[in-house]
Amino acid sequence: MGGSLSGGNITPAAEFNLYVDPEAARIVFDAGIPLTMVGLDVTEKVLLGEEHVQVLERGRSPISQAAGRIMRATLTRAHHGTDATVIAMHDPLTVASLIDPKLLKLADYYVEVETEGELTAGMTVGYAHAPVRYSAPMATAAPLQPDADTSFHPNARVAVGVDAERFFNLLIPRLSGA
Repeated sequence: MGGSLSGGNITPAAEFNLYVDPEAARIVFDAGIPLTMVGLDVTEKVLLGEEHVQVLERGRSPISQAAGRIMRATLTRAHHGTDATVIAMHDPLTVASLIDPKLLKLADYYVEVETEGELTAGMTVGYAHAPVRYSAPMATAAPLQPDADTSFHPNARVAVGVDAERFFNLLIPRLSGA
């Protein structure tokens, strides 16, 4: 879980996980290994609300009771100015997608992580097609060499959609014992 194709939550540009170590994130995206990015664009569409918490609280198992208490406490604490009536299921969605790959709609992207931007460090920039272009160099910088290969080489599958109802139908019964 990390990144975003449309802005961040720690800065306007960067999602927290990539913001705190953009260099490491860049290494991961450049590693040439199979990678799936589940970013804020998608995780913020899967919102646990009061009705879900009540189901967990009504459950009789220790797991359901613990989950209900945790979610209730999370709903009632301050959310740094965001809507405290819902909780985005960032990490749970990412894990659940390993159990049920049909939860997410994925697309091939070439993703770069900004590591030098004064205002954009940690920003993920995704290209869904070629050519990938870098910013024009500043007048004082060396000119960029043109890349002869303009074909598209994705480095990640990126979540671009989610079936939130399917997610909750997977999660809530498991936690509540239903």
